[in-house]
Amino acid sequence: MNFQIWQDEKAWMKGAANWLGWMVSGFGLEGVGNWFEWYFGTELDGIMSYCIAVGEHRGVQRMPVRRFDESISAAVEVKAPNTLTKWKSFIVKTFCGRRQVVNLNGIIMCKSEAAPIVDFSTPLDIRLPKSPLHIEEESFKMGDLFWIADNVNPARSNVDFRLPTQVTDDNSVLALKSLVFEPLVKWLPHGKVAPALFSSWQHSDDKRIWHFHIRENAVFHDGKACDADLIVKYILGFLDSRDYFGMSWSYARYFAQTKFTAESARTVRVENTDPFADLVNVFTDFWPSRLAVDGKPVLGTGPFEVTEFERPNDIGRAVLRRVDTSSKEATPQVIIATAERDGAKRLELLRQGTVDAALNLERTEDLNLIDFSDKSLNWGKVGSTLSVIYYLSCTKGVFASPEARLAANLAVDKNALVAEIYRGWGTPAATVVSPLHHGFPESRLEPIPYDPDAARKILQNHDTDTPIVIRTPVYMPEHAQRITAFVAEALEAVGFKTRIDLETNRPEYARSIGLKKNIGDLALFDSTPNCTFRVLDDKVSSESHNTWWLGYHDDTFQQLFSEAKKQISAEDRAQAYGKALRRLHENPPWLYIGHPDVIWATRTGLTLEIHEPRVSTPDAILYKLKLNQDVTTIPTVGFNVETVTYKNVKFNVWDVGGQDKIRPLWRHYFSGTQGLIFVIDSNDRARIDEARQELHRIILDREMKEALLLVFANKQDIPGSMTPTEVTEKLRLAQLKERTWRQKRRPGSASDISPMG
Repeated sequence: MNFQIWQDEKAWMKGAANWLGWMVSGFGLEGVGNWFEWYFGTELDGIMSYCIAVGEHRGVQRMPVRRFDESISAAVEVKAPNTLTKWKSFIVKTFCGRRQVVNLNGIIMCKSEAAPIVDFSTPLDIRLPKSPLHIEEESFKMGDLFWIADNVNPARSNVDFRLPTQVTDDNSVLALKSLVFEPLVKWLPHGKVAPALFSSWQHSDDKRIWHFHIRENAVFHDGKACDADLIVKYILGFLDSRDYFGMSWSYARYFAQTKFTAESARTVRVENTDPFADLVNVFTDFWPSRLAVDGKPVLGTGPFEVTEFERPNDIGRAVLRRVDTSSKEATPQVIIATAERDGAKRLELLRQGTVDAALNLERTEDLNLIDFSDKSLNWGKVGSTLSVIYYLSCTKGVFASPEARLAANLAVDKNALVAEIYRGWGTPAATVVSPLHHGFPESRLEPIPYDPDAARKILQNHDTDTPIVIRTPVYMPEHAQRITAFVAEALEAVGFKTRIDLETNRPEYARSIGLKKNIGDLALFDSTPNCTFRVLDDKVSSESHNTWWLGYHDDTFQQLFSEAKKQISAEDRAQAYGKALRRLHENPPWLYIGHPDVIWATRTGLTLEIHEPRVSTPDAILYKLKLNQDVTTIPTVGFNVETVTYKNVKFNVWDVGGQDKIRPLWRHYFSGTQGLIFVIDSNDRARIDEARQELHRIILDREMKEALLLVFANKQDIPGSMTPTEVTEKLRLAQLKERTWRQKRRPGSASDISPMG
């Protein structure tokens, strides 16, 4: 047989596949294996794996997935020896059963009794995977060519799907939930929400009666329509939900006087005896699901369906497949989620090529293993809403005194703690919620400053001879023992004597605190709700004495919280919540620690985006005008509006997103507009021409000719970004006649915005 080396990749693929197809059709897979063993001296016996070969030949429809023989457990990859370099990296995979597959760098050949030679007369779009992929079986047409779609095999700390009557705040589980299910309403930062399973809603003026409308074509993965009756049934079952530790949550109390009704097939009526303005924010925690025929809670309406889910010995594995495969651009098509609770082992699995992504690396015991400068992997991190805190005993002992609670907060250097324990991958805490919560921007808070001298002065009038008991778990929050050692040293430095009480049974630790109120003098814990109302109502307010209320009472806070709950508009509630959060800064119920980042890594060639819940750049401008406060940003999704009073001038500002789908709607906001703030990414040279075209189109509209124009060049702090002068030239601002341009540059801030006008 003659061998030929092709310089052109497609030509090589054609030749290799034709040759391989001929070999498989003529000699069978075993014969091909024997030939390779003879020619290259390579042992190919017993090569087995699960496989999903996902892809399309033009004109060939994908066939449905068929469950594969459970007996196959080994997964062995044989990479070509050096003698195969002229064939590039050749990987052979087979699986037992009637179908046999050879995978040649993305070409899938199937052997059958009458497998034809592959016809390459039709032009093909051929993609090579950047590295070997974990692939699973798919029923497909014998003898046809398929291209492998992007499959992702991430290792995460926990793989699980909870029953419809169970709840969890484990973000590893929530990430899977967000792929398979849909929330009733989507959570956004700072009290904002977006349509999800409920596509729209209306409420009475006092927000006592609501009507929620289910989106069109909402269907569970087994084909059953998601109608109002099912949603009401799910809600009622979820109200008394319990978590992994058997602890009940507060939904039943929130809705104790609420009536849920399926008013029509697509409309759910919610009637409360009293106004409940935060209802829509609470609904962001509700993700309707159903049990499959095998009793597993995996049926949802989200973009991925669960084709496999097993959890032997509490170690989960799940295979998720994209439901809508009409677009080749939608990737990945398949996600294989593997549980590995040890963060270091997850990272090692990634380095070995066993998995494509390692998630929740912030939970790695030794964070020095995480190296963002290591270019052999792609790294990512985002901020989180998780609050790491210490409950303080507000009913007895030294911390029954508000002054002593403040002294504890003054004694701990939160910046140093975040730098030392989290290696800087986190944000010091300023109050009971994160900077992403409703009302936090309006609170204008910074962390309580590190001032050990002030702490010592306060404690002169308090008993510091009696040792204080610091209770701590081993995990949840992660790095618990190191955090407690840091805090104990800081408290001892201002005069306290400490004793650490370590609890190794995490469920018992939660029950002892929530049910028995056994926190010693202070107890390390984490606070997870994204909703400001839930944090304040469940954990701080003394009104209901709930599970996670540990004895704090402050008359001023109670009055402020009561006023906040009465506010009908989200904007008014944000202002009111900001005041309540400031009071909890002045008279803290807890020892505030920080908000750790979420960290992950992927193999090269794979990009994983975990959307950071931040505000948009235009929103950041609004916050700067409205609050004189910088905030971090992401692109705007949808439309936002704010009423801003600036230097005694009151005006309405519309933030309209820049996505392609939204741009045709811009013109509806032109009429009556007196000023335009046009935000561009000064680090995105590839799209600056597109930005120029859009800007000129807007300004040349007859309704916008008289509008004042301000161009904001964002991301000026990134090295290599376009200068204001370069942006001016690229946007061809000089061509906009009857306008006099001035350039102004200010130092980069948290929002990374530099204005030009």
